[in-house]
Amino acid sequence: MSNDLDEVSLALGRIEATQTVIMHTVRETSVSIENLKEKQYETDNSLGKYKAELESLQKDLTTNIKPALDDINKLKQRGIGVLVLFGLFSASASSVIHKFIKQLFGA
Repeated sequence: MSNDLDEVSLALGRIEATQTVIMHTVRETSVSIENLKEKQYETDNSLGKYKAELESLQKDLTTNIKPALDDINKLKQRGIGVLVLFGLFSASASSVIHKFIKQLFGA
């Protein structure tokens, strides 16, 4: 009977040791989870700040840079229009000069 009690006592000791290891592991896991939650909170805060900065930059772009780009596009279109007018004027001027020379020299 003492053998049976010794075996039960050993089994209880193993169970207690296992329980101690499990409790230690649970505590370590809880600490790790808390650390992860803190990091997630910090990341969320940083993300919120970056989103606000991005929105601010988008507003700045639309209010400051977009009008400048629109002006540049207008100037490009005007420049193309001026070149077309200059080309038409050159073509008609060369036609007039050609006719004048033709009448002057009778060729």
